[in-house]
Amino acid sequence: MDADQEHLSPVRENVSQLIMQEESPQGKDRRMRIETFDTSFLVPPEADLIKINSTAGNVDANLPLAQPNIGREIVFKCVGGQGMVRLVPAKKELIDDINDYVFDGLWDSIRVVSDGICWLIVV
Repeated sequence: MDADQEHLSPVRENVSQLIMQEESPQGKDRRMRIETFDTSFLVPPEADLIKINSTAGNVDANLPLAQPNIGREIVFKCVGGQGMVRLVPAKKELIDDINDYVFDGLWDSIRVVSDGICWLIVV
């Protein structure tokens, strides 16, 4: 190792430690949990990204209640099929100001966040 490398090596270690702390403040390695569905389903409690394949027919993605999920963000993506795919809120809740969201088709996606009262579409 030459003099320049010796000088840079501790800096690289410090940068890595800072990045690790910033990415995982609770000491956990947080990764996005991805789920895939091809039939109607209730969104799993810890899913972050949901891929929906409607090859076998129409699919309803049923959102959980907004109130116990304040601040939760979920991304939905149509990845296959030609069936209708809908995002449906729980009970009498809304997505923005609509009763349900119908995907435009293949590769369409939507990101929603709960404010505790309803699910908001976030761009």
